[in-house]
Amino acid sequence: MIEATKTRRHEGTKGSPRTFSYARAVAAVASFVCVWHPDIALAQDPGRITVSAGVWWMGEMPVGSMDATETGGVAPVRYRLFATDTSLAPSIGVDTAVGLRLSRVIDTELSASYGAPELRTRIRADAEGIPDTEAVEAVGQLAIEASLLVHVTPWSLFGRATPFVSVGGGYLRQLHEGRTLAETGAIYHAGGGVTIMLRSGGRGVLKGAGLRADARAIVRKGGVAFDDDARVTPALEAAWFVRF
Repeated sequence: MIEATKTRRHEGTKGSPRTFSYARAVAAVASFVCVWHPDIALAQDPGRITVSAGVWWMGEMPVGSMDATETGGVAPVRYRLFATDTSLAPSIGVDTAVGLRLSRVIDTELSASYGAPELRTRIRADAEGIPDTEAVEAVGQLAIEASLLVHVTPWSLFGRATPFVSVGGGYLRQLHEGRTLAETGAIYHAGGGVTIMLRSGGRGVLKGAGLRADARAIVRKGGVAFDDDARVTPALEAAWFVRF
């Protein structure tokens, strides 16, 4: 009875160093994985500042319709000479932005974009039967916006593609008539997209890089328009970004 008790105590004492050896091995493997596996490194330090540059496409936006009239006759009567329909044609532009990560899922962003859509005025229904025609001029368009992005992390794919939703708004400035006339207004957007990490887990200043694509509904008020009504148009954007 006494011998059996001594044997069990002896075996228990021998097992303790072996347990510590296993713990050291697991710790070493975990350290190796954290250093070399990009996804885990990204989780440790995803970077707080994002800088991006890209191109966007914006759909056609109606500006308004107007009739050219004339008053004549003994009793003043207004006659329509012709009608006009004006719109901003679909266009392509460039965009750059700087973002700041507030939390794991929320970013703020300040962006500036520029494009040169054509302002097209279709002249129709001429009283003298002149065929319909179209007048075209280029419009320089600058927009500065602040945005809020919310990353939908539960829907991430393979730890690299993460969908997001965004809302924002800001200042709109448009130059036309040979850049001699400036019109200002407001611009707002709401939409969503996806960020795709191509490189992550950097141990230096650069923490990651990837691509971003999104679709938006753009709302404009003011600017080149016949009134201050809000007008909506679709927009698509593709950008390259880096994180620090």
